[in-house]
Amino acid sequence: MNTADISALLREFGQHHCPEEPLYQRLCTLLADMPKACTWLAAAPPTQRKANLLLAALHDQVLAAPSALGAWYASAKRAGPLADPYDPGLAQALANFLQAHASALAHTVQHRSTQTNEVGRCAVLWLVLQDLALSRQQAHPEAPQRLALFDLGCSAGLNLGLPWMDLHFHHHGGQRQARHAGVPIPERSSLAPALHCDIVGPWPAFVDSPTAFTLSHRAGVDPALIAVTQAEAVRWLQACLWPSDTTRRQRLEAAVALACAQPAELHQAASGPACLHLLEDWLSRLPSDTLPVVFNSWVLYYADEPALAAHRQALLSLMGRNGAVWISAEDLVTSTTLFGAPPPMPPLEGVTRDQAHTQTFWVTAHAGSNGLQARYVARSHPHGQWVKWEEVSGG
Repeated sequence: MNTADISALLREFGQHHCPEEPLYQRLCTLLADMPKACTWLAAAPPTQRKANLLLAALHDQVLAAPSALGAWYASAKRAGPLADPYDPGLAQALANFLQAHASALAHTVQHRSTQTNEVGRCAVLWLVLQDLALSRQQAHPEAPQRLALFDLGCSAGLNLGLPWMDLHFHHHGGQRQARHAGVPIPERSSLAPALHCDIVGPWPAFVDSPTAFTLSHRAGVDPALIAVTQAEAVRWLQACLWPSDTTRRQRLEAAVALACAQPAELHQAASGPACLHLLEDWLSRLPSDTLPVVFNSWVLYYADEPALAAHRQALLSLMGRNGAVWISAEDLVTSTTLFGAPPPMPPLEGVTRDQAHTQTFWVTAHAGSNGLQARYVARSHPHGQWVKWEEVSGG
């Protein structure tokens, strides 16, 4: 990609992908006209040439040390009122910041990858696992509902803390709600992140049932594994969040503390075959009465079509040999490439991220006699703020 392509990418991201963050809308417009910043992003690895990588690099540097640009970042925790994103002073502050930290910013963009382990998605993940466990229970009522969860692209492994999270489901625009408290953490119950999720449309009956499964094994792999015990690494996770989203920041802090208290089995390996070899070894070590579940969320979004095709084929082979279930939570383009286009889904009114291209599509898949059998089960806000349960089949 040349700098003109990067400029267009930044403008498109600002216009369509960060409606809840006015600062990022404005920064994308300004950065698109700054050749130096566009050159940095053009030099990033091909799969990481995304606007949010450059925005995260800026945010990380703002969090690292006080600066004039920090006046526009709610996350910088500086004294005084937050500056308006449309204050004409932002352009000069940004230009000065890019000049002062050029070397550090260029290095970050070239060597980092965006990742957050957005734990808000765990509310939707619970719904998918609950549906899976209850369906399995109907077929095998005497079998224990033990599930083993493997997170491909696990970042810091925060989503693997699902058993201890405090989930709150609300009916969008109504009074109905359900709560599912996580497994108590001895003497550390305050660590449980509280997740709130609106259910749009019909209320799935299984939401009212107690958790029907146990996560007996939790593991994950990531090419750039984040160590939750290292302050600089955790700061990068914070930098990948929207600066004004206090709720997500607090949720992340609680999830990091939980990951320290309840660590999962995490591995680092190069993307592609190396990650899948680790997954294959993990699958081979599971008890026969445990259902393996392979999970990915907004990580295959960074892969190109040939890589997606290879990943799909490799997972299909593994599922055929081990009986695993694949849960994928990705954007519309990635999901369509992997599983075929979903049936027409009407726009959702009254929610944020109401356009399909900014939503997360949840798919469950397994190896059938005729190949990969996939089902689109839900779509949601990328951070789990709301979910629409679909229960429709994909291609």
